[in-house]
Amino acid sequence: MGSALGRLGLIAVFLVLAALGGCGLPEAAHKAEAEIARIHGQLGAGDFDAVWEEASPEFRAHTSARAYERFQALHRRLGAPLSFKRENWATVSSTARGTHVSMTTRTIFANGRAKESFTFKYAPDGTLRLLRYDVHEVTFTRPAQTARVMLRRSA
Repeated sequence: MGSALGRLGLIAVFLVLAALGGCGLPEAAHKAEAEIARIHGQLGAGDFDAVWEEASPEFRAHTSARAYERFQALHRRLGAPLSFKRENWATVSSTARGTHVSMTTRTIFANGRAKESFTFKYAPDGTLRLLRYDVHEVTFTRPAQTARVMLRRSA
């Protein structure tokens, strides 16, 4: 029974890699990071509609107008994304509905910090499309606090 499960595991890994078109986990991670950077650029420019339009059809179908308004309000308050650091290695899963890549980041914004979780779906052309976005552990900084810290550092 153990060897049958082992073979099943190897088959599953093979199917995931085949679904990725031969690209491995490191390449999927790099693609996800590049897509996160692109989305952050759009958020920083206030181009929320571009994020919406370029997301997967499933994202648009399952995101209510109210949730989209909250997304915009949160990102306006957080301000432009300044940097992000990958918190975990990208995970890749393949199902009958497609191949997905997930990544969680710690992101520093102009007015705060947050933990962001992104799930992307591979489109037929090999690009990643946003499938799910979650933001957790949001902390806002007050401009007065930021100014004091900057003054102390320069003194």
